[in-house]
Amino acid sequence: MTNREEITDLIKKMLDGDITPQERDDLHSWAEKSEQRSKFLHRVLHEDLLWEDICIWFELEFLDQEVWNSRLEDSVLQKISQSKKSRRQINLRLYRHLVPYAAAILIITLFSIGVYHYRESVTSPANGENIEAMIDIEPGKDRASLTLADGRIVELSGEKEGIVMGSQLTYADGAAVTAGRLQNTDVVTISVPRGGKYQVTLSDGTVVWLNADSKLKYPIRFTPKSRVVELEGEAYFDVAKIEDKSGHVPFLVKSATQTIEVLGTQFNLKAYGDEISCTTTLVEGSVLLKTSQGNMKLKPGEQGIYEANELKKTNVNVEEFAAWKDNKFVFNETPLSDAMAQISRWYDIEVIYKGSNKLTYFYGEISRTKKISEVLAILKEGGVTFNIEKNGDQKRLIVSL
Repeated sequence: MTNREEITDLIKKMLDGDITPQERDDLHSWAEKSEQRSKFLHRVLHEDLLWEDICIWFELEFLDQEVWNSRLEDSVLQKISQSKKSRRQINLRLYRHLVPYAAAILIITLFSIGVYHYRESVTSPANGENIEAMIDIEPGKDRASLTLADGRIVELSGEKEGIVMGSQLTYADGAAVTAGRLQNTDVVTISVPRGGKYQVTLSDGTVVWLNADSKLKYPIRFTPKSRVVELEGEAYFDVAKIEDKSGHVPFLVKSATQTIEVLGTQFNLKAYGDEISCTTTLVEGSVLLKTSQGNMKLKPGEQGIYEANELKKTNVNVEEFAAWKDNKFVFNETPLSDAMAQISRWYDIEVIYKGSNKLTYFYGEISRTKKISEVLAILKEGGVTFNIEKNGDQKRLIVSL
């Protein structure tokens, strides 16, 4: 029995308690033909899987093997194309050995997270608990400070979501921010530390969400002809459209390597000083990227990448790059190093890598409101071992591959 509809119908009958003895035997006979099927059926009967998760499993189970192999190989080739030719040929041969295990690796339905690997040697993850001697860390939260023009630093309330630069400096709920007398021409800097996030509404109505380890420099009030801010780190912008008698007043966002010119739009800018690339992801409207190597206009769904003095663009799923604003990690073929960089900033922890060099990619969505132990418990399904070491107030996340 290999018909998908027949098997899904039997599983539904089993779950509803309406299956005959003969049908139960047929279902178990089908499951006994492979270890993956047996494990899958066991999970269906003993865990609270969503029906869509069951359907996804069957989509992979019945997918034409040649098509499935091709999809995997295409994905791997994209990731190793920059390697040496001889290394690439070895990698592809080894990856083909992993194809029979692809469905099991890709579907980790309990946590809605998928993982696949390329390894230097084909081995199984070590048995036993992968999170050793876990020291838990709370997730990041609302916290920031405001550096005024005269050098004074105002610690902003962690009980508030953000500040508003109106006729007076207030929190988003209208409560006053104690900052003394401010001049309209003053330029201030809001700083969000590692393990923090914050929101600021600028004087023109533009709303900016700041991610961990980020700084935004801006004037108390914009002039009628000029709206310029400077960013270091990552921020999501919802830019207000402003017009005067001569037309639209542009909004400029400057980072270390580029300037973004916008009118009214929503986009995410990631410009951390310790990363080799600067990425601009456009959600709505249009933006013009200006660099020393030239200019580039983006449309919604496009991402501009400036790296190694080269400006290029690609089509992306914008949710993946803006999800942090809604307190989510969204991974879509995200390399381990990129995922760990996000976790490092959000949980304010240093990441150290140990072990062999292998490529690991993650798929799925995890809430950023979880403690680090919960997040790592999900990610460990990829066979990666995590261990948190503490030395005084310093904490390090050891990632063993």
